[in-house]
Amino acid sequence: MLPFSLVAQNRFYAAGQVGYRDASGKLLVEARYEAGSEFINGFAIVVRNGLKGYINSQGQEIIAPKYRDAFPFSNGTAIVQFGDLYGFIDIVGQWKVTPKYTQAFPFSEGLSRVKK
Repeated sequence: MLPFSLVAQNRFYAAGQVGYRDASGKLLVEARYEAGSEFINGFAIVVRNGLKGYINSQGQEIIAPKYRDAFPFSNGTAIVQFGDLYGFIDIVGQWKVTPKYTQAFPFSEGLSRVKK
């Protein structure tokens, strides 16, 4: 896995789309996303057709864009919005907690504040 700072600096834009290169400049991901975050904890959030998903630092789309909103992984879990509700997924996209909350907040000390 590449260090966070090296991968984050190699995001590029072409024809209004976002792609990624590794630290040596080798293409990891073609510019095919509407937007893309920096890598945090080994994953970047990407947007296609207005929906969010995740790629890993090797450029593999590990979770296809299907969420209205998505947040960075923390300890192997991420908050995602599916429809109007928030739930929690693991790093392969399996539900840890199915969407049932109207609000969910980032983890702190292993806990997340939620609202039904």
